[in-house]
Amino acid sequence: MNNELTLHHGSNESFNEFDVAYISNTLYGWGFNFTTDIEFASDFGDKIYTIEIPDDANIFDFDNTDLGDEIFEKFSDDIESHGISKDYIDMGHTNGTFREEFWMMQTNYMKLLGLSKNDAMKRLTDILKSFGFIGAKRGDIYVIFDRENFKIKDIKTVSMDESIKFSKISKRILKEEIL
Repeated sequence: MNNELTLHHGSNESFNEFDVAYISNTLYGWGFNFTTDIEFASDFGDKIYTIEIPDDANIFDFDNTDLGDEIFEKFSDDIESHGISKDYIDMGHTNGTFREEFWMMQTNYMKLLGLSKNDAMKRLTDILKSFGFIGAKRGDIYVIFDRENFKIKDIKTVSMDESIKFSKISKRILKEEIL
């Protein structure tokens, strides 16, 4: 039996199932956002939804997975399948990390195919899924692409200190922008 990885999602809403209608644009793929850090999850709401996934689940790790060239090739083939030359792809505004390149691919989908930000991320997520990934992560932030890959194990209500909430979120966002 595999070990389980426990992930948390904070919300102010009560629900029994995650609804795709509430997905907003995410940094690492189109799906549901989770974290291993329960305190960080509580920044987003007083209800903490806990899920478990097998710790050997196929998760794309933005810091440690070496598939950047293969993913870029599928992306550029997709662009070309729409009659647009790969020569029009602009990857010039990155710091050399795959995370930045991933976001540039999203920008290229928007510019070259006229997709919305959300539709561009959905397309990139489909590319990650084509490699067998059920989600993506960076550090302790996870995006699980389909709700079929998890179920809610627990829901807890926590008390929140509103004065701390904004500070924690701001620090986390600033840290993400710097990394």
